[in-house]
Amino acid sequence: MLRQIRERTGSVVVKIILGLLIISFAAWGVGDMVQFRAEDQPVAEVAGTELTRRDVENEVRREMARLNPRFAGQLTPETARMLGLPQSVLGQMVNDILLNAETRDLDIAVSDNIVREAVRSSNAFRSNLGAGGFDRQKFQAMLYQFGMTEQEFLDRARRELARGQLLDTVEAGVEAPRVLAETFYRYREETRVAETLYVTDAQAQITAQPTDEDLRAYHKDNPGPFTAPEYRAVTLVMIDAKRLADPAGVTDEDIAKAFDEQKDSLNTPETRTLSQMVLADKDTADKAAKMLAEGRSFADVAKELAGMDEAGTDLGKVTRDDVLDEIAEAAFSTPAGSVSAPVSGPGGIFYIVKVRDVEPGQAATLDAVKDKLKASIAHERAIDHLYTLVNDLEDNLGKGATIEEAARSQNIEPIKIPAIDAQGKDAAGNPVPGLPENAAPIAAAAFDTEEGADSTLRELGGEAFFVLRVDKITKPALRPYETVKGQVMDAVIAERRRDAALAFAKQLADRLKGGDDPKVIADETGAVFAETLKLKRYMPRSESGIPGQLLQDIFTLQNGEAKVTRAEGGYFVSMVKSITPADPGADTTGVTAMKGELEGLWKDDVVTQLAAALRKEKGVTVNENILRQVLNPAAQSGQ
Repeated sequence: MLRQIRERTGSVVVKIILGLLIISFAAWGVGDMVQFRAEDQPVAEVAGTELTRRDVENEVRREMARLNPRFAGQLTPETARMLGLPQSVLGQMVNDILLNAETRDLDIAVSDNIVREAVRSSNAFRSNLGAGGFDRQKFQAMLYQFGMTEQEFLDRARRELARGQLLDTVEAGVEAPRVLAETFYRYREETRVAETLYVTDAQAQITAQPTDEDLRAYHKDNPGPFTAPEYRAVTLVMIDAKRLADPAGVTDEDIAKAFDEQKDSLNTPETRTLSQMVLADKDTADKAAKMLAEGRSFADVAKELAGMDEAGTDLGKVTRDDVLDEIAEAAFSTPAGSVSAPVSGPGGIFYIVKVRDVEPGQAATLDAVKDKLKASIAHERAIDHLYTLVNDLEDNLGKGATIEEAARSQNIEPIKIPAIDAQGKDAAGNPVPGLPENAAPIAAAAFDTEEGADSTLRELGGEAFFVLRVDKITKPALRPYETVKGQVMDAVIAERRRDAALAFAKQLADRLKGGDDPKVIADETGAVFAETLKLKRYMPRSESGIPGQLLQDIFTLQNGEAKVTRAEGGYFVSMVKSITPADPGADTTGVTAMKGELEGLWKDDVVTQLAAALRKEKGVTVNENILRQVLNPAAQSGQ
């Protein structure tokens, strides 16, 4: 976590953008907008600042959005809780507040010039074209996405830079001795070449087929692979906006009314192709305007006075809403082919805009947008209906109605699921019929709920809710031998082949240690011979070409030793062919890099001490009961 503090602070723009992702939480679905319980209880108090459950949950959901691609889009709130994400995020939030408080107490100030330079030099806003300078269009797109003014963004950047100055001061003077860096360098950069023999389980010969008595004994002594998981029988009620949508119920009058109400937003707005230069102050802006009036090209002036290449000045084709408020009037009143007068911006900067092309807007026609409006109206009505049904369902359940009674009062038919396991599979190992593709939240709710009890009403996807009752719990049980005899046979044969392959590999290892040529052994036995590349201890598989465990084992060997390693459905037998010690004197750059890595670790230790001291000095209290409710409605309801 402390490494994250340092890295995030060092990348000011990225830190701000990640923080702003909280604004986009509506994309997680209506569940984040419809609140059934208060969420303003304090989870923690840090240096006089309260962090509410809502604050922490919003930040956790932002972190889930960032991590979700690593989980193939299946990172559920239940999984996030099991991973300890709420606790980890809360710790980061506490550290952020403590560091910000300390910068205020120390009166650490950051000038306007430093803030502007940090933003302009950020890779987040670097152009993909030309010399890769500051891309104003990317910057504006970010501001537009998060609904911020430029000044608001700069203020956030100023706070992050102040924290960076604090950490830089704390870490100043941390230096690793070069002799220590050389020691670590020798260890990491030593190279080895090994010779290997590889035998597969499939190559191994077993002397006899297992008897029925063998199979029954294996089934009894190794129950795990043949044990059915816990199953739960549930009654499920789902309310899905997609199923509620009724395009056929949208009349021509509805569409015409919506068209009149939304006409302005349905029109195609005027677009302009713009270039823009950003100048440090009024004198520079006036000088630029004079040079342009004298016939100098926009690109040349921008390069000379603003330090912007042509790609960096290109805003592309934009609408009025796409550009900053400060330049909107100038950009959309200046004729095509002309440049605007200097326009003042925040922090004393100035803009000059060139209008390269103008495309007039077009008025939308009812026929052109009729289908789009029809679908939109049906969807909006479905969402409204969803809210009503969800609230009524919860009210009825709260009054003591059964799930069946509450559902049927809303004309919803409950779904009976005879068996569902923790992975959402039925007793046959297939996805439970009738459930949506991502049924993980339903399975999680079933296993969070006690037998005979109702779950809390939970969100499912973006526009659906569900509630369930656990009717019966079937505990894990060993499947009868007769039903899994084939699986038992496969397991026993696989184990015997594995044992035979291991015994064979050990024989090969003995021959290698006895001095036999590995190539001769391979020719005689059918084992696969290979000589490795020059290996280092921490080479990734893509570079070493061998399994990770084999790489680790090779670096445990002394000359003349051989070792057997299990990997990839067989066994590797390895022997070191050569060892080349690393020479720190021949690679001063590498030693310097190692020194830097060590100093980074030591700086983390210093920041650890700072964080502990700030927690003690400024005070941090955490309400564990409220923290457990983050992403966990069941905890709040006392289940």
